[in-house]
Amino acid sequence: MELQQAYGTHLPVLRYLLDNFDVRSVLEFGVGRFSTALFLATGVRLTSVETDEVWLDRFHPKSSMNHRLIFHPDDNVQLVLTGECKDEQYDLALVDGPRTTRWRCVNMLMGRAKIIVIHDTDADYYEWHRILLPRGFCKLDYKLLVPWTSIVTAEQEVIAKVQSDLICIKTLSQSDESHYLRRNDVLAV
Repeated sequence: MELQQAYGTHLPVLRYLLDNFDVRSVLEFGVGRFSTALFLATGVRLTSVETDEVWLDRFHPKSSMNHRLIFHPDDNVQLVLTGECKDEQYDLALVDGPRTTRWRCVNMLMGRAKIIVIHDTDADYYEWHRILLPRGFCKLDYKLLVPWTSIVTAEQEVIAKVQSDLICIKTLSQSDESHYLRRNDVLAV
């Protein structure tokens, strides 16, 4: 399996959201070879939180004025939201960091990020059942690629647009070709 196909299953969702909504600021838990590069290429104001210093060092040459890298030496990365980033709001947050605290990050991002994208939501060992959706929030699962990617938001127009027939996903192997999904290809939970 090609590396991008194995680790980049969230890229179609991220590309779609970046292309179709006014995303200017992004917080990502877990610096990624593909997601971080995508965010940097779009010119958003990006804050990346990483626990692995060696992995983080690989991205220093790629950083820019719009990219803030935060090294958090333990897996409790959700503490960044009460520390370095306590007063910040985001248009989009990507939760793809340490396994043990992903659900905590999602819960703490409610009301702090307009759109929360979560990677690997098909795997129960992340304890996704511990996510508490406040009234008015929805979770939508994108199941076309495994591992799944989910979107959590209170922005009903985001859910409606993603579910509609207008969703345009570029394939991972041929970025010039567009494929349109039918309503049944994206399932809301």
